[in-house]
Amino acid sequence: MKVKLRVLTPVHIGSGRDYQPFDYFVYQDKVYFQTETLVQRFLKEEAPNLIEAYVKHVEKYAQKLTSSSDNKAQSKLRRESSFAAFLQEQDPNLKRKFAKCLEGWGRQGVPLRDHGYPEQEIKAHQKINGQLYIPATSLKGAIRTALLFDFLTRRADRETLEKSIQGALQEAKKREVKKEKIDAGIEYMAFYAGVGKEQKISYKDEKFDVLKFLRLSDPIADQQQPPEFMVDKVKICILKKGKIEIQEQTSWAEVITRGSCFYFELDIDMEAMAVLRKRWDAKNDQIVSEKEGILWKDIAKKMRYAFDFDWKEFNPDAEEGMQEARKKILTHIWNAIRQFSAAQLGRDSQWLKTLEPHAQSNRKLFEGLKKSNEELIQQSKKACILHVGYATGFHGTTAFLAFQEIKDYIRLLEHYKIGLPPKSEPKSGYMNPEDFPKSRRILTSAQATPMGWIELILDEEEEIEPISEEKPQATEVKSQQPEETQQSPTIYTGKIKQGAVVPAVVEEPGKPNKVRLLIEYEHYQGELVPMSGYSAELEKGTYCEVSINQLDKKKQIVQVGYKKIKKM
Repeated sequence: MKVKLRVLTPVHIGSGRDYQPFDYFVYQDKVYFQTETLVQRFLKEEAPNLIEAYVKHVEKYAQKLTSSSDNKAQSKLRRESSFAAFLQEQDPNLKRKFAKCLEGWGRQGVPLRDHGYPEQEIKAHQKINGQLYIPATSLKGAIRTALLFDFLTRRADRETLEKSIQGALQEAKKREVKKEKIDAGIEYMAFYAGVGKEQKISYKDEKFDVLKFLRLSDPIADQQQPPEFMVDKVKICILKKGKIEIQEQTSWAEVITRGSCFYFELDIDMEAMAVLRKRWDAKNDQIVSEKEGILWKDIAKKMRYAFDFDWKEFNPDAEEGMQEARKKILTHIWNAIRQFSAAQLGRDSQWLKTLEPHAQSNRKLFEGLKKSNEELIQQSKKACILHVGYATGFHGTTAFLAFQEIKDYIRLLEHYKIGLPPKSEPKSGYMNPEDFPKSRRILTSAQATPMGWIELILDEEEEIEPISEEKPQATEVKSQQPEETQQSPTIYTGKIKQGAVVPAVVEEPGKPNKVRLLIEYEHYQGELVPMSGYSAELEKGTYCEVSINQLDKKKQIVQVGYKKIKKM
């Protein structure tokens, strides 16, 4: 399906390269990116009398840089060795002339949007054909995290999940495991089907990741309204010693500006799914190959985990069945994105609450951040928004928000010193998940704003069933009040199983809220059950619908997941 991507807050997708001071120069609040070839062309065509002087300039600083080992000294030398510094030393008017030449050669200046000038590196944005863009890999990575969050908060078995985390913690303690792989074991459990022989099935082969059926194209810029770019300074906002502080030791970066639009295709490879479904052994939930052995072991389970999709009911022989399956999966993805975005914004709202008592120390900054957060929350209620790229934060790039009540996951974070002050030693209970992350990377050139929020807009012809606007966002800080009526709640008398949707009432507001289930069930005696998926405190007496997330070995209900507010 065709999707329009609209940038809500400036986006930076790093290319892995930084522009050094000798790669750019600043003139009249614009940054001009140069190459050594263009420098030589300028000298040859516009200032041949300076060629010898520039050669000596380069040689002098090359020797100094080689002999210096001090970081601060090297930074100063890099600035002084730049072509811009050379032109300033020879004749300040040459900078204007060089800027004009660069524009004539197709190197337009990029607006500089913050006070002051870059003095060190500028983080380079990913480009295609010389133009900044948002790659499909970044979008798919963000969607992947949203689907993982949805699985963990709605369909994951708590006991299996805790065992997986315990294993990850033990593995991390035994040998060096990169902290970037912190969610790897959980992803294997959620998305990877098995492959191998009867006695040895592996669930770590990326060729059997069910998310491979999710297809995205690289976004293409809107030709009628080309995207705009700028160079801005990324800053860190943190509460320190009772004051809201801005730390400016971070880099400048190329960013795509607010309002820029792109188009891309998002779809499901139904043909590939159909081929596998026709070969599927339903009894053993696998596909068997004479040459390769067992393939796609537990694919039905993984399709339910990833897409909440019933693989058994999927009919690949009927066009209507194919289209219905596609619609269900795309709808699920769309809604998972919205729920995860709501969770991130809710965590940001909680962070702002910790800043609020100290707002007087930097009132303008605080009010700007609060307004930005409120605008994003309002947008998330009526549209599908997604957080991508640089400065998304730990709670946006991992499934942390789904794990914060699991003690071993917190110990795992402490093992990697995530959320701990520098030079501190991890110890039990040291890291408080409610207060993490403590800082945010933001831009302050205009209104203080977070980075990386985009809106996804469906093509008008596409019909999916997004969550209704009346459903409250899962982590909005301010509780929503249900409408009061005199109707009595309905008692659920159907079969109790994982995934069943039942009525409930909030009896103990909190994080999480605890609910009493309105059901007739021999293994349930009215005890309160924690409800995941809605981390804001609901008012006592709020009626809602919840899904049964987890039953223990004694068939007792140990966790439910929020579905929607029920008007009684």
